[in-house]
Amino acid sequence: MNVKKNVFEFKKIFDFKLERFLLKKESQAKKLAPGYSQAIAEIRRLNRAGGKRLRPFFIWTGFKACQGRNDNLAWQACLSMELDEAFALLHDDIMDNARLRRGKLTCYQKLGLNKAILVGDVALALAEEIIPQKAKPYFDLMNFELIGGQYLDVSRDKGFNESKVTKIMELKTAMYTIARPLQIGGALAGADKKTLDAFYSYGKNLGIAFQIQDDILGIFGDKETLGKPVGSDIAEGKKTLLMARRLKDQRHKLKIKDFFDFFGSGSKITKQQLKLTRNLLKESGALKYCQQKAVYLAKLAKKAVVKLKIRQTEKEFLLQIGDYVITRNN
Repeated sequence: MNVKKNVFEFKKIFDFKLERFLLKKESQAKKLAPGYSQAIAEIRRLNRAGGKRLRPFFIWTGFKACQGRNDNLAWQACLSMELDEAFALLHDDIMDNARLRRGKLTCYQKLGLNKAILVGDVALALAEEIIPQKAKPYFDLMNFELIGGQYLDVSRDKGFNESKVTKIMELKTAMYTIARPLQIGGALAGADKKTLDAFYSYGKNLGIAFQIQDDILGIFGDKETLGKPVGSDIAEGKKTLLMARRLKDQRHKLKIKDFFDFFGSGSKITKQQLKLTRNLLKESGALKYCQQKAVYLAKLAKKAVVKLKIRQTEKEFLLQIGDYVITRNN
């Protein structure tokens, strides 16, 4: 199975359907109150700016893997998922005081706090409007988990440990990106409990592995390949497994003191500071631990679906993604 080709073909059809839906809603909003259409236009602007559409694609994968027949229902769930992500991103940009999203000015910077909150609310309302009833239990649980993960992430408590960081990765990445979307697709196709449980196990383990690798690349990757500044996670003080493992090591206390002078400072990380961070992560064993953990979790994910009785095309995709997660460089 050619993963990139399949995702590209899906995205092409999906983007057309999403734009058509939002144009219809923009017209409805304009009839309701002329200025209100701006809110829908902002959601359209966010979606046209980019996005991989991975979450809707995992819904589609779960649906087709379980021999789903009502494609219209599946497309509806896919659209709902992307609108839900728009809600999360719009509110996330407010919390992060972000200037850019997908290379474009954020809604928060463009329209201000109050309107940006409401645009996010509209995106969530539209997602709720079209999610098929059969998928709603997983959809509601997914959002409850996502907000819980974000709540943990923004908590201003002192320090963080491996357990807390893993829970954040589970709720914000694994459940939201892979596990629940697969289960939504499976539920729409009428999958049995064994299959839905396997999707959960696959998504939880692979999602955490994906985030660990993402965090490694954020410090040890290459700017040109990543498409974003290397070390930005350090400046933001992001709670990652790498950092949690580093904090467990009490050696090099002087270096650690220097590290905390810039960790979470919000200032651009210098080459010297990046070098110091990389050395600390290597010397403490944090890098090696995280690399091994990602490989182990990816293997667990693949084990959950390798013997599962689902359509072969989708099974191959899920297994290939399991390999890609730990070998990718962007």
